[in-house]
Amino acid sequence: MSDSCICPDCRTELEVELYGHNLECSECGCKLAVFPDSAIRVDTPVG
Repeated sequence: MSDSCICPDCRTELEVELYGHNLECSECGCKLAVFPDSAIRVDTPVG
């Protein structure tokens, strides 16, 4: 399954894997936030 998202920097439409994470735009290397916060859990220490 794949989805598409638009890179916020260069506006390139990208096909992304739904189970992927830490994705980068293939055109400009911008980090892509593909998932809504409610759909993904990230265990990151705060502070």
